[in-house]
Amino acid sequence: MNTKLLCVSFLVCALNITGVGQPLEAFFSKALFLHPEVGPFVESYLTINGKSVIYKPNGDGALQAKVEVTAIYLKQDSVVFFDKYEIHSPTLSNKRSEKQNFLDIQRVPLPNGVYQFEVHVKDLNAGKEELLFKHRDVILLDFNTDSVTISDIELIESFQRTEEKSNFIKGGVKLVPYTSNFYPEDINTMIFYMEVYNSAKLLGTDQAFLLNFYLESQHSELHLEQYSKFKKEQAKEINVLFNQFSIENLPSGNYNLVIEVRDRSNQLLARKKMFFQRSNPNLPVKPENLAAVDLSRSFTMKIPEDSLHECVACLGPISSSAERQYAETQLLVADAELMRRYIQHFWEKRSQLEPESFWLAYSAQVKKVQREYGGIILKGYETDRGRVYLQYGQPNSVDARHMIGVSFPYEIWHYYKLDKMSNAKFIFYDTDLVNQAFDLLHSNVPGEPSEPSWQYIINGAWDNNLDNMMDRNTQDSRATDFWSNPR
Repeated sequence: MNTKLLCVSFLVCALNITGVGQPLEAFFSKALFLHPEVGPFVESYLTINGKSVIYKPNGDGALQAKVEVTAIYLKQDSVVFFDKYEIHSPTLSNKRSEKQNFLDIQRVPLPNGVYQFEVHVKDLNAGKEELLFKHRDVILLDFNTDSVTISDIELIESFQRTEEKSNFIKGGVKLVPYTSNFYPEDINTMIFYMEVYNSAKLLGTDQAFLLNFYLESQHSELHLEQYSKFKKEQAKEINVLFNQFSIENLPSGNYNLVIEVRDRSNQLLARKKMFFQRSNPNLPVKPENLAAVDLSRSFTMKIPEDSLHECVACLGPISSSAERQYAETQLLVADAELMRRYIQHFWEKRSQLEPESFWLAYSAQVKKVQREYGGIILKGYETDRGRVYLQYGQPNSVDARHMIGVSFPYEIWHYYKLDKMSNAKFIFYDTDLVNQAFDLLHSNVPGEPSEPSWQYIINGAWDNNLDNMMDRNTQDSRATDFWSNPR
């Protein structure tokens, strides 16, 4: 291995973006490996966000960004490695071209020990703006030659076989690192690479051993059986594990990727764990997903058992269709533990870091709609007004006409903006003056009830013959005016 710092730039992914106007953004990760001749080394990965750097014409007439990277390794305040170099982005033909992330890989051989690491990245095209990125880390190299040891786990974004020669190549395969431990819902495969050392020395050349690799819950360390594999190996100087898991159906949560080395008698020789987060909010509810929920520190343990069914039912207005179906069909006769798991799982999908805070905020809104819209028969969240309030939030304006003579009482709700839609409107009317349920009659929001003749219906002038209704001219002019020009 060449002990000089090796720097390679490579395209990672395309971003459909234009312009600059934010601090330089980069992502750093590392993995520790062992070379049989050179010894331990640090392999680090630096991804530059193509949106956050400035592009200027290069000598060939194209647009290009360039950054200066300064890498420093210190041991007890003494510099043991230093390098400063430039990396350049892929070129752009014009200002409207897609800007792309670009990746730099470094390999630095270092003896076992504790090091302080710093990397500074400077946008050389920024001028006086001084766009900078800084990262600091503590690195422990501790590869033991008297036992079976494992490298760090390197997460991989993509790979392909090649005959090229570069820092990206391992065993004839170009590995593009994944420089994050967070997997959003649009990434459905977790690819990883690691190495096992000293198996031949300790077990004997070509002796059989086993590599177990699986996912576990980070909190409870519960082994997820559906995410478990093994690989039989014969002892070599270096054994490689390059594999993947489909995480398409992995629920949102905190997990560990675990890799174990076991001998023929199943004795554990070495183990390595890597923490990662999964966000999968639209995953259908499945019993096996709920089984992985950790209740030992769950906020749901504070909920009285006789309130659990109500706590599940009130989630209906903000549930997906799959969640509503599961709750209606599976939780009607569910035991307390299953309902607690469901509630915890539901809010972890919305906020992995603060599920209890989200639940408490929503619970306060449920209590509010109960006070405002709850009746003799229906809970507040079961009414149309309560459902719309919980699903879309408080309206920006309301025109309430509860005492208007011959017409039915009605309310028109107006939202300045719902998601990407402006001027969203709902009209509710009450045909039962006892319960005051106020059914949703009409809305211009896609997916909600639509009734073009709502003006006539709230005045009790509905007729199957449209001409007859037009002749009656019984529309409430105030309602029509507010609908067209909400205040």
